[in-house]
Amino acid sequence: MSKLISIAMLAVAISSCNVVNRNSTMDVTAAHHKDVQATVPDSSAVQRVKYFLHWYSKTIAQAAQISLYTCGSAANPKTYRVNPAGKEQYISLLQSSGQLSEIYLDSMHRYFKKVDDWLIERPSSEGPCEGLDFDLVTGGQDYENGFAPDRSEITRFTANNNNADVTIKWHDGRVQQYHLSQKNGQWWIDHIANL
Repeated sequence: MSKLISIAMLAVAISSCNVVNRNSTMDVTAAHHKDVQATVPDSSAVQRVKYFLHWYSKTIAQAAQISLYTCGSAANPKTYRVNPAGKEQYISLLQSSGQLSEIYLDSMHRYFKKVDDWLIERPSSEGPCEGLDFDLVTGGQDYENGFAPDRSEITRFTANNNNADVTIKWHDGRVQQYHLSQKNGQWWIDHIANL
Protein backbone atom coordinates (compact mmCIF):
# COMPACT_ATOMS: atom_id res chain seq x y z
CA MET A 1 0.00 0.00 0.00
CA SER A 2 2.82 2.41 0.83
CA LYS A 3 4.36 1.75 -2.61
CA LEU A 4 1.06 2.71 -4.26
CA ILE A 5 0.88 5.90 -2.20
CA SER A 6 4.51 6.73 -3.07
CA ILE A 7 3.86 6.18 -6.76
CA ALA A 8 0.68 8.25 -6.62
CA MET A 9 2.49 11.09 -4.80
CA LEU A 10 5.30 11.03 -7.36
CA ALA A 11 2.80 11.08 -10.23
CA VAL A 12 0.95 14.04 -8.68
CA ALA A 13 4.25 15.91 -8.20
CA ILE A 14 5.17 15.27 -11.81
CA SER A 15 1.83 16.35 -13.21
CA SER A 16 1.61 19.48 -11.01
CA CYS A 17 4.99 20.68 -12.27
CA ASN A 18 4.30 19.50 -15.83
CA VAL A 19 7.94 18.38 -15.98
CA VAL A 20 9.63 15.23 -14.83
CA ASN A 21 11.25 15.51 -11.43
CA ARG A 22 15.03 15.33 -11.77
CA ASN A 23 16.54 12.08 -10.48
CA SER A 24 13.12 10.43 -10.16
CA THR A 25 12.45 6.73 -10.49
CA MET A 26 9.07 5.10 -10.80
CA ASP A 27 8.69 1.31 -10.71
CA VAL A 28 5.30 0.42 -12.05
CA THR A 29 3.76 -2.95 -11.29
CA ALA A 30 1.21 -4.52 -13.58
CA ALA A 31 -1.53 -4.01 -10.98
CA HIS A 32 -0.97 -0.24 -10.79
CA HIS A 33 0.26 0.37 -14.33
CA LYS A 34 -2.81 2.09 -15.80
CA ASP A 35 -3.54 4.22 -12.72
CA VAL A 36 -0.04 5.70 -12.69
CA GLN A 37 0.08 6.28 -16.44
CA ALA A 38 -3.18 8.23 -16.29
CA THR A 39 -1.56 10.82 -14.01
CA VAL A 40 1.58 11.39 -16.13
CA PRO A 41 1.27 14.59 -18.19
CA ASP A 42 0.87 14.34 -21.97
CA SER A 43 4.22 16.03 -22.57
CA SER A 44 6.10 13.38 -20.59
CA ALA A 45 8.56 10.82 -21.89
CA VAL A 46 6.09 8.01 -21.17
CA GLN A 47 3.42 9.62 -23.31
CA ARG A 48 5.96 10.16 -26.11
CA VAL A 49 6.80 6.44 -26.14
CA LYS A 50 3.14 5.43 -25.98
CA TYR A 51 2.26 7.74 -28.87
CA PHE A 52 5.15 6.39 -30.96
CA LEU A 53 4.15 2.77 -30.32
CA HIS A 54 0.53 3.42 -31.26
CA TRP A 55 1.70 5.24 -34.41
CA TYR A 56 3.99 2.33 -35.26
CA SER A 57 1.23 -0.24 -34.67
CA LYS A 58 -0.69 1.50 -37.48
CA THR A 59 2.43 1.75 -39.67
CA ILE A 60 4.18 -1.61 -39.14
CA ALA A 61 2.53 -3.27 -42.16
CA GLN A 62 3.72 -0.40 -44.37
CA ALA A 63 7.24 -0.66 -42.90
CA ALA A 64 7.27 -4.42 -43.54
CA GLN A 65 6.58 -3.81 -47.25
CA ILE A 66 9.75 -1.75 -47.70
CA SER A 67 12.52 -3.78 -49.30
CA LEU A 68 15.49 -3.19 -47.00
CA TYR A 69 17.84 -5.50 -48.90
CA THR A 70 18.46 -6.81 -52.38
CA CYS A 71 19.95 -10.03 -53.60
CA GLY A 72 22.35 -9.31 -56.37
CA SER A 73 24.34 -6.47 -57.83
CA ALA A 74 26.68 -6.08 -60.79
CA ALA A 75 29.71 -6.83 -58.59
CA ASN A 76 28.10 -9.69 -56.63
CA PRO A 77 25.10 -11.08 -58.51
CA LYS A 78 24.09 -13.53 -55.76
CA THR A 79 24.80 -11.64 -52.56
CA TYR A 80 22.55 -9.83 -50.12
CA ARG A 81 23.13 -6.08 -49.86
CA VAL A 82 21.31 -3.22 -48.16
CA ASN A 83 18.89 -1.58 -50.59
CA PRO A 84 19.83 2.16 -50.44
CA ALA A 85 16.42 3.34 -51.69
CA GLY A 86 14.60 1.06 -49.24
CA LYS A 87 16.82 2.23 -46.38
CA GLU A 88 16.00 5.88 -47.09
CA GLN A 89 12.28 5.11 -47.45
CA TYR A 90 12.28 3.23 -44.14
CA ILE A 91 14.12 5.96 -42.23
CA SER A 92 11.84 8.62 -43.75
CA LEU A 93 8.81 6.63 -42.64
CA LEU A 94 10.14 6.48 -39.07
CA GLN A 95 10.98 10.20 -39.16
CA SER A 96 7.40 10.97 -40.19
CA SER A 97 6.25 9.80 -36.73
CA GLY A 98 7.58 13.09 -35.34
CA GLN A 99 8.75 11.23 -32.21
CA LEU A 100 12.34 10.27 -33.03
CA SER A 101 15.41 12.44 -32.50
CA GLU A 102 18.19 13.06 -35.00
CA ILE A 103 20.31 10.85 -32.73
CA TYR A 104 17.97 7.90 -33.40
CA LEU A 105 17.75 8.58 -37.13
CA ASP A 106 21.55 8.89 -37.42
CA SER A 107 21.94 5.61 -35.54
CA MET A 108 19.67 3.95 -38.11
CA HIS A 109 21.92 5.19 -40.92
CA ARG A 110 24.95 3.78 -39.06
CA TYR A 111 23.16 0.49 -38.47
CA PHE A 112 22.39 0.03 -42.16
CA LYS A 113 26.00 0.88 -43.04
CA LYS A 114 27.27 -1.67 -40.51
CA VAL A 115 24.91 -4.36 -41.88
CA ASP A 116 25.95 -3.62 -45.47
CA ASP A 117 29.65 -3.81 -44.54
CA TRP A 118 28.99 -7.13 -42.81
CA LEU A 119 27.13 -8.46 -45.88
CA ILE A 120 30.06 -7.46 -48.12
CA GLU A 121 32.54 -9.23 -45.85
CA ARG A 122 30.40 -12.38 -45.65
CA PRO A 123 28.70 -12.79 -49.04
CA SER A 124 25.60 -14.93 -48.92
CA SER A 125 22.19 -15.24 -50.47
CA GLU A 126 21.00 -18.23 -48.45
CA GLY A 127 18.55 -18.10 -45.61
CA PRO A 128 17.32 -14.85 -44.10
CA CYS A 129 19.36 -11.68 -44.62
CA GLU A 130 21.44 -11.26 -41.44
CA GLY A 131 20.74 -8.03 -39.58
CA LEU A 132 17.53 -7.31 -41.49
CA ASP A 133 15.52 -10.45 -40.73
CA PHE A 134 13.49 -8.86 -37.93
CA ASP A 135 11.52 -5.69 -37.30
CA LEU A 136 14.05 -2.99 -36.41
CA VAL A 137 11.72 -1.14 -34.02
CA THR A 138 10.13 -4.02 -32.12
CA GLY A 139 13.17 -6.27 -32.26
CA GLY A 140 10.89 -9.19 -33.11
CA GLN A 141 9.59 -11.12 -36.07
CA ASP A 142 6.14 -11.55 -37.55
CA TYR A 143 4.52 -8.55 -35.88
CA GLU A 144 2.88 -7.17 -39.02
CA ASN A 145 -0.45 -8.71 -38.00
CA GLY A 146 -0.12 -8.79 -34.24
CA PHE A 147 1.86 -5.84 -32.87
CA ALA A 148 -0.26 -4.68 -29.94
CA PRO A 149 1.14 -1.86 -27.77
CA ASP A 150 -2.04 -1.94 -25.67
CA ARG A 151 -0.95 -5.41 -24.49
CA SER A 152 2.32 -4.09 -23.12
CA GLU A 153 3.25 -2.92 -19.63
CA ILE A 154 5.43 0.00 -18.66
CA THR A 155 7.50 -1.58 -15.91
CA ARG A 156 10.00 1.19 -15.17
CA PHE A 157 10.36 4.91 -15.72
CA THR A 158 13.43 6.89 -14.69
CA ALA A 159 14.33 10.49 -15.35
CA ASN A 160 17.52 12.37 -14.59
CA ASN A 161 17.99 15.96 -15.76
CA ASN A 162 16.99 15.98 -19.44
CA ASN A 163 17.18 12.20 -19.96
CA ALA A 164 14.62 9.49 -19.33
CA ASP A 165 14.29 5.75 -19.75
CA VAL A 166 10.99 3.95 -20.24
CA THR A 167 11.08 0.15 -19.95
CA ILE A 168 8.31 -1.88 -21.57
CA LYS A 169 7.46 -5.53 -21.16
CA TRP A 170 5.61 -6.97 -24.14
CA HIS A 171 2.89 -9.61 -24.00
CA ASP A 172 5.32 -12.20 -25.39
CA GLY A 173 7.85 -11.55 -22.60
CA ARG A 174 10.28 -9.36 -24.58
CA VAL A 175 11.56 -6.27 -22.78
CA GLN A 176 12.61 -3.03 -24.44
CA GLN A 177 14.04 0.19 -23.06
CA TYR A 178 13.40 3.53 -24.72
CA HIS A 179 15.98 6.20 -23.96
CA LEU A 180 14.79 9.77 -24.45
CA SER A 181 16.26 13.23 -24.16
CA GLN A 182 14.45 16.49 -23.60
CA LYS A 183 15.12 19.48 -25.84
CA ASN A 184 13.15 22.73 -25.67
CA GLY A 185 10.55 21.12 -23.42
CA GLN A 186 9.93 18.16 -25.77
CA TRP A 187 10.94 14.54 -25.25
CA TRP A 188 12.56 12.74 -28.18
CA ILE A 189 13.32 9.03 -28.54
CA ASP A 190 17.10 8.63 -28.97
CA HIS A 191 17.53 4.87 -28.67
CA ILE A 192 15.52 1.65 -28.44
CA ALA A 193 17.29 -1.29 -26.80
CA ASN A 194 16.16 -4.89 -26.61
CA LEU A 195 16.94 -6.18 -23.12
